[in-house]
Amino acid sequence: MQSTRVERPEQLTLEIGRWSVSVTTLAVTLVFVLVAGWLVINTLLNRPVESVAGLVLIALGLPIYFYYRRRSYPSSNSRT
Repeated sequence: MQSTRVERPEQLTLEIGRWSVSVTTLAVTLVFVLVAGWLVINTLLNRPVESVAGLVLIALGLPIYFYYRRRSYPSSNSRT
């Protein structure tokens, strides 16, 4: 009797360019991106005022994030 069970996990990998990606990781990532995209679009269509207010709030925080991120990592040009 033949078994459909995969004996070695390396048999479930895809070669994409230089990277080797497992089929499970690729499937979970694809499902996550599709569900997250659906949630964003659905929220924008059903509650446009609240969703735009949330996007504006996130956009207001981005300059602060990038300021502190740049400040916490020394640049590669400033070697002493």
